[in-house]
Amino acid sequence: MVSADSYRDRRTSMKELAEASLAGKCLDGPLYCVSRTWLQQWIRRKSMESPCEADTGPTALIMCPHGELMPEQATGAKRVLVPENLWLFFYDTASKVKPDDPLGRSTFPSDSAPCAQCCVELSELACEKDSQREFKVNQCQSHERLALGKSIALSPLQ
Repeated sequence: MVSADSYRDRRTSMKELAEASLAGKCLDGPLYCVSRTWLQQWIRRKSMESPCEADTGPTALIMCPHGELMPEQATGAKRVLVPENLWLFFYDTASKVKPDDPLGRSTFPSDSAPCAQCCVELSELACEKDSQREFKVNQCQSHERLALGKSIALSPLQ
């Protein structure tokens, strides 16, 4: 019972810090990255009696398959910086709920560099999408010219 009261009281004060972090108002001292989506869900959670499964994985959505910090441009990898005492609360709580899951609480200080391999893959994907977009624009322009009865230059397929 005492442990539940202690958790509830501590979570209430940490919730205020979390809300301030989301608003960008907690930028003093050492800072750590957590998933923006995870933090928003953690704040909205109704049950605050004791730690549960929802308290695990504050960095799972921002960790790449290589175990490093995912580039923020990656889908679903938006993050927010939280102060050290809030990060320690998340880390300790996740450790109690899932002591055998170190990946769900990987630590990413604010100066952590994103995964170099994922950055290269994202750049390649962006270039491919740009090429596809350019091809589609050219096709649309050719179709419009044909629809207007104008001629278009034919070239062999490459």
